[in-house]
Amino acid sequence: MKSNDVQERLQREAEFHDHSFSHNVRERADKFYTVTRTSRDYYHRLIMEGVAGRRVLEYGCGTGSSAFEIAALGGHAVGIDI
Repeated sequence: MKSNDVQERLQREAEFHDHSFSHNVRERADKFYTVTRTSRDYYHRLIMEGVAGRRVLEYGCGTGSSAFEIAALGGHAVGIDI
């Protein structure tokens, strides 16, 4: 890819994310997340149990990363997302 193409793609991605967060485009999905909250909370508790001293890769973390909480509990966390 040419440098100019990369810069244009990065600019489009930045504009997309700026718009998404400023207009709360995920609000429509809140109903789905309400239904899955119990499962998510259970999964979260399982991950946090005994995390001290473990290496954790959190993928798809977006803006809701658990990496900081894992680190606070003594785990070694790395979070990645596209």
